[in-house]
Amino acid sequence: MDHRWRLTIFIATIALTATCCLDCNKGTDGGEEFVLKLENEFILAVPEPSGLALDIEDGYLWTVSDETNRVYRLTTTGQITDSLSYRGADLEGVTVSTRDSTIWIVEERSREIVHLDRSGNELGRISLDTESNGNNGLEGISFDPGTGRFFIVNEKEPRLLIELDEQLSVIGQYALNFSADVSGLCYDVSNNCLWIVSDQSRLLAKCRRD
Repeated sequence: MDHRWRLTIFIATIALTATCCLDCNKGTDGGEEFVLKLENEFILAVPEPSGLALDIEDGYLWTVSDETNRVYRLTTTGQITDSLSYRGADLEGVTVSTRDSTIWIVEERSREIVHLDRSGNELGRISLDTESNGNNGLEGISFDPGTGRFFIVNEKEPRLLIELDEQLSVIGQYALNFSADVSGLCYDVSNNCLWIVSDQSRLLAKCRRD
């Protein structure tokens, strides 16, 4: 069995419209299935990657490792080009602010969001109270450049989507009932929606912001 990690890239084979969105508070009512086609996959040297973000500024990808607790910069074919000096604890998600090119990550067990510069220096951190226990905490983070808001997901017990404003204050918290767990998310600027992925349910859902 090949235990090396892979970077897998998908493309949608059909046009996605608002009718594909799920009502995350009502399960899959109103949602429509869509098809994704495997475009390519590449071997990664990063052990246990968790989270992936596109850096629009230079076209690279960022990921974090839950095993090494490091932050890595990758090419779009999976080669490591840099790793930051920061060493975290139980890293699970990453996003890039297009406003100032800084990097934001989440640490699952401590329920903290950590703000880093591009060298890995810590600029600040905040804690979120999700009332979850042990290894069921924060799993993903994404940034909306239009509003400066952040979206965070909590894995389970409870499964949550959390919205933060520019001052990192919680302004929305939504239960997610369409999957067994929540593993990551990405804000889609073009469609003003969220893509949310579940590991246990092997599900990718296109959701409204709420």
